[in-house]
Amino acid sequence: MSVEKILVVAHKIFDDSNLPNGYNVTKVGNNRFALPGGWSDCDGDDNISHENPWYCELTAQYWAWKNLPEDMDVIGLVHYRRYFMSYKVDSRCFWDDVLSIEEARNILHNYKMIIPFKTAKRSGGSILYRNRIMNEHDKHWVIIYQIMREKYPDYLKSFEKVIFGKKQVWFNMFIASKKIFDLYSQWIFGVLKEYDTAIKSIGENRVPRVDGFLSELLLLVWVDKNIAVKEIKYLDVKNIEANEKLTYSSNFTNKICKMLYSNYNLLKLYKNMKASFDVIYRTIFEGL
Repeated sequence: MSVEKILVVAHKIFDDSNLPNGYNVTKVGNNRFALPGGWSDCDGDDNISHENPWYCELTAQYWAWKNLPEDMDVIGLVHYRRYFMSYKVDSRCFWDDVLSIEEARNILHNYKMIIPFKTAKRSGGSILYRNRIMNEHDKHWVIIYQIMREKYPDYLKSFEKVIFGKKQVWFNMFIASKKIFDLYSQWIFGVLKEYDTAIKSIGENRVPRVDGFLSELLLLVWVDKNIAVKEIKYLDVKNIEANEKLTYSSNFTNKICKMLYSNYNLLKLYKNMKASFDVIYRTIFEGL
């Protein structure tokens, strides 16, 4: 029998009553909140729960890598407030459109990985510029760049493509088989360990959340190196805290939007065009 789970990473109490079947709350951080049931990133002997201030949701990823069965057909990582969306014409509320386990399984029959749509970078964020000297860049990315050169030279081409590029994915959210989940986890935690060691060696204090932030872009580096474009399924991500109306309006405009969003090819076209437009705008007006 197949095993399929999507981890819902949470650091505080939230209403989990609407979570689809197969979504498991996974608590992170040193403060254990009183939400009944679920998993915790400090369960088992092999965990990095103490690293949560720096690694954010990655402590849940590490725990899943080390403690969940290797033969899982579907495993994913989302947040208590952010979810992958599979829009439907007849959906009545936000939760009707949250990607189900069954939908994820069907996608992974034809694709190897589900990740968020790419968006435009912000100026100065997760980007290196070829026309600037290295000491004018974000020191964290300069350190990662050196790590790629010295420790992961086979990833250097993909890293340069992503770090000098103007698009990225956010949130450390993805869904795949456990085999792919484990391969990526082995790589990302290896890179971050090298980064943590480098920061310590130059006498710098670790900055809260930076490891988690770095990994958002590094996910795209690993995907570029290991997953063919035709094997990637991009999906929209919605933030439940940013959507005031969880029950959809039945007005004409909303019906048209639902119809358009439920057509994946149109949605993909819109998302790609928006990201490209944002890149042009930010390049001209924000110095991206």
